[in-house]
Amino acid sequence: LHLCRRLGKPVVLFGQSFGPFASALGRTSAREALSDATWIVARDADSAACVAELGVKAPIECGVDAALTGTPTPLVRWARGPLLGVTARSWHFPDGGSQDRYESAMAEACDAWAQLTGGAVWFLSMCTGFGGYRQDDREAARRIAGRMLRPAIVEERDDLGFAETRAQLGSCDLVLGTRMHSLIFANTAGVPGVAVSYEAKHDAWLEQVGLEGRSVSIAAPDGLGEVLLKAWNDRHVLRARIAARLPERRSRAEAQL
Repeated sequence: LHLCRRLGKPVVLFGQSFGPFASALGRTSAREALSDATWIVARDADSAACVAELGVKAPIECGVDAALTGTPTPLVRWARGPLLGVTARSWHFPDGGSQDRYESAMAEACDAWAQLTGGAVWFLSMCTGFGGYRQDDREAARRIAGRMLRPAIVEERDDLGFAETRAQLGSCDLVLGTRMHSLIFANTAGVPGVAVSYEAKHDAWLEQVGLEGRSVSIAAPDGLGEVLLKAWNDRHVLRARIAARLPERRSRAEAQL
């Protein structure tokens, strides 16, 4: 951002999460960098408030995530019965917890859902190491699937584009999402979701689409199975909530563009 300022290039921060900034140095650095922007669009109210509290000089607007734009086209369903889409990831757990505890809770929750419904569990990935990217969600997905008592499917293709990834999630009946955009892709297709949140952005998104309380912390995932099964039992109510909230969010996203 500072380099753009030196070069005289305008900067728009679009549909972005901000904060929290825990240290005085972090707050000062963020204020100086963000003040260089021409326009800031935060994707939730907490992020907008965080930027405003820093004393940033740039115009700030509360918007929505850019992934709401466009019309998802669900794939033809391959599962005969219920289908649970799942996204997992590796995490660094700065506030306690562990990767093993998280993956164990994910496996137990998926097993509980599969036992109740007789449905298929499908692990999808938002990041696959494609093109040399440093994160590959399939690694965590394979470990979790390997811990499950019931069979699960791991999507192994690494070069899926935006449209197909979004369509995969839109073809599910319920999504258990660690990656926030897996929830956005599912919810914008009307599919309810449960979040395993590692940052505040997950809960901010769920609140926007009427799914408040449908999450657990990645550092303390106890009770994930109960939250997932309750979401499954309430899925028709949750679909109605999403349908009621989504048009306004879509309109706001298009207006941002």
